[in-house]
Amino acid sequence: MNWEITGVIAEVIAAFAVVVSLIYVAIQIRDSSNQNAAIRGSTLFDEFNRMQEVFISTPAVVQLFTKMKTNQSLSPEEDTLLEAISNRYLTQWFSVETAQNRNVIDEQIYRSFCDDVKRYVDDYPQMHEKFLEVTNKYSEMRNLLIFAPIFGKEEKHNEADATNKEK
Repeated sequence: MNWEITGVIAEVIAAFAVVVSLIYVAIQIRDSSNQNAAIRGSTLFDEFNRMQEVFISTPAVVQLFTKMKTNQSLSPEEDTLLEAISNRYLTQWFSVETAQNRNVIDEQIYRSFCDDVKRYVDDYPQMHEKFLEVTNKYSEMRNLLIFAPIFGKEEKHNEADATNKEK
């Protein structure tokens, strides 16, 4: 048998083995990424639910949301409580937005959080006002990047991007 032919066959087999190994590693990495995204999404939901449980089990918070639902004036204490709640929501939102920007959670989970926050903003106008007040304390860059989906600025940015691409 010719040793050159044997060497070529061995190289072909080795190259094939390397390709199969790379495919296997790529599949493992993808599966690991998907698993990490699922865990991160679950963790974010758990934190949001934990926050909700604290709110609904606190009589002062229930009273505050009841007053906001009927658009009643808030006392200074209630306004302070609303600011703390708004900060908490926005901190949670920051975690969601950061996870989305790093591609740690998928678009469906991200949109679900957007819908939840938007519902609070729409259902409780005083919360919307407080969110704006609180976000104005952030730097403008962070405010625009992090909270744009809550206040509808995202659509304006997307429209501007589309207009720029057309030109």
